[in-house]
Amino acid sequence: MTKKFALFFLIITAFWFLFTFRLTDVPPGINGDEAAIGYNAALISQTGKDARGNFLPLFTSMPESFDWKQPVTVYATALAFKIFGSSYFVLRAVSVFFTLISALLIYLLINRVMGFKKAILGLLIFAVIPAVMIQSHLALENIAPLPFISFWLLMLYQYSTNRKTKYLIFSAVSLGFALFSYLGLRLIIPVLAITSLGFLGKSLKKWLIFVTCILPFFLLLLLARNQYPGSALGVFKSYQISS
Repeated sequence: MTKKFALFFLIITAFWFLFTFRLTDVPPGINGDEAAIGYNAALISQTGKDARGNFLPLFTSMPESFDWKQPVTVYATALAFKIFGSSYFVLRAVSVFFTLISALLIYLLINRVMGFKKAILGLLIFAVIPAVMIQSHLALENIAPLPFISFWLLMLYQYSTNRKTKYLIFSAVSLGFALFSYLGLRLIIPVLAITSLGFLGKSLKKWLIFVTCILPFFLLLLLARNQYPGSALGVFKSYQISS
């Protein structure tokens, strides 16, 4: 067990150096989405307010813009800024953190299903996936769903092996948080939720537990539409408030 842990720790450490190598240089510069996330996260870490002056908002954007940034990445970045200070390296390192957490969860899942050797092989394959290598170097929301989806799968598997309700709850809550990690998951999460129900069989009790845990996230998203126009489905258009 000690040797296995040492090997796993060595690989994760190597991943850190791999994904942070020339982190602020490749790709060069900073794009508008990275700047918006970084600026709002820096403000929230310092004052609790975003660029619009809203205190701990659910969604953030630049003034006069309805291009809402998802809370998972913004608040993870704000926390990182609070701990390590605001810098371009820390801004992009948040994506590396999401990548490493995903690697850990994928390792745990494969290890439980197929064993240690294949789990290590899975880690190595994960590390060289082009999309992972690219998105881990960008301070964007694209990589943020991966830990939540990986955790959802791991918890469903855990539930299938020992039938403890807590794993069913964890899987549903993880999908719920994933809903606020990336705009495109507004369409994917319902499909994954239905897939989960199919996996659980025809037990109404299991369905009720799962739906009860994930439903509040959908309700929060619906309620947020009034305060954050276009945030639910990304319909970017101007809104006028009548006097």
